[in-house]
Amino acid sequence: MRRAGLTHLFHTIRYLKAKQIYYRLFYAFRKKVRKVMKISPVFEMEAKGIPLTLEESIAPLPSYSDVTFTFLNLTHRFEKKIDWNFSGFGKLWTYNLNYFEFLLQPDMSRERGLGLIEEFIGDIRNIKDGLEPFPVSLRGINWIKFLSKHKIESRKVDSSLRAQYAVLQDNLEYH
Repeated sequence: MRRAGLTHLFHTIRYLKAKQIYYRLFYAFRKKVRKVMKISPVFEMEAKGIPLTLEESIAPLPSYSDVTFTFLNLTHRFEKKIDWNFSGFGKLWTYNLNYFEFLLQPDMSRERGLGLIEEFIGDIRNIKDGLEPFPVSLRGINWIKFLSKHKIESRKVDSSLRAQYAVLQDNLEYH
């Protein structure tokens, strides 16, 4: 590592608390151990959701239309199926894709929204950035809002949502 790299690393680490450093190292080590031992998360856990009654909130800016997504003023159209790991515009754009806030657009139909959720669930074993804690937590809230608004009861979606929250619980952000 060059001197500039060491200086940069020092100025990054010096503001971290011991707990943050510990969890950063712990999660990195645990990830390697799980990979070697071929331990992967469970993506289905039996659950039955109950639709909530929620107050209307401010609708998000339109970001989805016919497999075309716009986040951070950058637009991408997926030709065949959505690549939930698309990184062509950086990690923040990928995070926005995985937040599923577009489900709350006024013009999002029940059928199309549920189809997008089911497409995500079908590809969940291949998803990387979208299974990090922050996207999981925001996606869960947005799914719950959408499911409640449309009074959708789906064991498949409920089971996936519960499993995603188990992944979140196993990866709390201390770092």
